[in-house]
Amino acid sequence: MDSPHAVAMPVGLKDGVDNERRGYYYRMEWEGRTAIEKEECRRVLWILFFMDRNLSWPTGWPNAINEGQFKLDIPVADSVFQAMTIRMDRNQSHNVSFTRNINTLLASTSRAKYPLNMFHYLIIAHILLGRTADLIHSIHDCPSSPEYAEQCEELDNYVVKLRLSMPRAASSVLEASLEDRGQVVWLNATLNTIMVLLHYRAVPFSDPHTVKDLFHKTVMAAKNTSQIIKDVTRSSIDLLLNVHIASSLYIVIHHRLEDDASLKNDIDFLELVFERMNDVFSVIGLKFLIALKRDKERNPEELISLRERGYRGLLADCSKWGFVKDEITRLGMTIS
Repeated sequence: MDSPHAVAMPVGLKDGVDNERRGYYYRMEWEGRTAIEKEECRRVLWILFFMDRNLSWPTGWPNAINEGQFKLDIPVADSVFQAMTIRMDRNQSHNVSFTRNINTLLASTSRAKYPLNMFHYLIIAHILLGRTADLIHSIHDCPSSPEYAEQCEELDNYVVKLRLSMPRAASSVLEASLEDRGQVVWLNATLNTIMVLLHYRAVPFSDPHTVKDLFHKTVMAAKNTSQIIKDVTRSSIDLLLNVHIASSLYIVIHHRLEDDASLKNDIDFLELVFERMNDVFSVIGLKFLIALKRDKERNPEELISLRERGYRGLLADCSKWGFVKDEITRLGMTIS
């Protein structure tokens, strides 16, 4: 939509349409009729992009949306969007162009501070999440190889730069405005997830100090998410009832090998969050609640085994999901 090369490829059109306009290969250009309509379309398509990335990293499914075929300007700040009128010229809004170059994207965040544009930061975070998922699920580089470590370091540096580029209103729930708090939670939970995925990895050929250092980075990211849960709950539990961050909240439990009494409270808080999520999203909330119960029953040897397998133990352990299915069946429910 925001590229001269952007086209739509309809799956099929209703009977009666000219044959040359039917099928997959007819390319139809489309533009929003008003500035508001164009902006709404940008937002909807970017949300689809977010959903795609959020489904890919926990499952290993390939991304359905190819980043190289996705060319949409970054939506304007919510305050600007809400001030738009129907009579506004379509070309009057000043959107930041999307680019696949991360350094250029990071440099563009200077335009996201005033007025605060949370969508801008969320887009960069999900670009990084998608690339992190591509890396950890790739069959090319072994997680213990120098090449893999180099790519992890590069992505880690991008996350650090993004965090340093964000004003306090985007990085702290306590500093955020009331209308932005939900997106602040989403953004920071996503960034913490990236850090967990990058550092919770098997490095059998590394020295013990490196292994410990990586795990400590994972623990810091998980504790950051735990702190977000506590801060948000003081305002409104509803901000945590977001299906987009359910998986990001769940992986907090995997730092419980640390000898820290506060971790039990973190896990107890997380269990309560999923209980409340079950009130709104019964299938998702119940699934994670039962999986959490299974993880709490693991003995230290099982936890160490999962840790030694790195992210494959974190993401590819299917035993608990069989447990989830059995429990749901016992409750007389069905789940696909």
